[in-house]
Amino acid sequence: MEDHETARKLLEKEKTLTKTTDENGWAPLHYAAYFSTRLNISVVKVLLEHDASAAYIAETEKKRTALHIAAIQGHVDVMKEIVSGCPACCELVDNRGWNALHYAVATKDREVFKECMEIPELARLKTKKDDKGNTPFHLIAALAHEKKQWRRVLYKYYYNKREVCGLNKRKLSVNDIYEGKFGEIQKEILESLEDVGSGPLGSRKVLKGQNEGEKEALSRARESHLVVGALIATVTFAAAFTLPGGYKSDQGTAILAKKAAFIVFIISDAMSMVLSILAVFVHFLISLIHGFEMVKDKVIDEDTTEILFVVATLFTMIGMGTMIIAFVTGTYTVLEPSSELAISTCLIGLSFFVLGNLVFAFIYKDSLGKQAILNFLSDKLRFIF
Repeated sequence: MEDHETARKLLEKEKTLTKTTDENGWAPLHYAAYFSTRLNISVVKVLLEHDASAAYIAETEKKRTALHIAAIQGHVDVMKEIVSGCPACCELVDNRGWNALHYAVATKDREVFKECMEIPELARLKTKKDDKGNTPFHLIAALAHEKKQWRRVLYKYYYNKREVCGLNKRKLSVNDIYEGKFGEIQKEILESLEDVGSGPLGSRKVLKGQNEGEKEALSRARESHLVVGALIATVTFAAAFTLPGGYKSDQGTAILAKKAAFIVFIISDAMSMVLSILAVFVHFLISLIHGFEMVKDKVIDEDTTEILFVVATLFTMIGMGTMIIAFVTGTYTVLEPSSELAISTCLIGLSFFVLGNLVFAFIYKDSLGKQAILNFLSDKLRFIF
């Protein structure tokens, strides 16, 4: 039985469960917001369908609602669902006066903030002040000194739109904090961003700063990817000069140059070679960045190597696919007179894509593993494109 079906049956028997809280003041909607994933927010939907007012329940100590919990976890889809079911809950704040948009900044994930700004009910919170008079943009101004990529967010949503946020209780504007004249206040704001995720279960979000074990694992993965990329580049380069069908002895041109399958072979082979060499080049750049300790010296953003790694992985995977296409079209070109053999060889070659999908399906069988991979890739791809 699916989780949402179980939740539905329980609520049918006991409707007051949506308002039942534990010793920390967490209701079922808090836990659903915490544990839900991009692929499965069905339990959140069921809880809101039975009792939308559950979105108003705040925890005992920090007064966070389910919307706050979803925000700090970066679960924007859950936030959309809660806002859709109970728009007025957006106005609720925690014990420090922080609203959901303050919490979106506290994730330190600019894509989460950008997605929140696309939700009208949340976008209206951008100039709302907390107990110290800080708006979400005051927090971003302080964060921009630690994470340079947040500067683009500040320019896009604050400076370009000429937002008026006023002064906080220390008589400081967003620009004052951004210009870096008040180091102690910046430090205080950054510490508050770190503290916001603590609670009954803490924060499950994976921090961008990797520990040594993760760095070592990424380094090993990069080495294996480098070998694969170099191998594809070598094979495709050789294939370009060992053309199927051979050359005309008098002119030195390809005998089968006018055949459609041969043209596809040349194009896919060239694509595979270029993509694999690009992948090797990107891995070289990553090594260069680590070698000169650019991340440590904050010359380059700390998530740049992760983004580059994803780009290189995509190049390698696409290169594998185009290499298979080159193999299929190349063999078909020379085996065309024997149609049965040509078709059989093509089918065997194209089975790579079917088997590859089966492998991914097996990997994705574990929903948590699937979610982790999809979230990682989607976050990086949104940044790239």
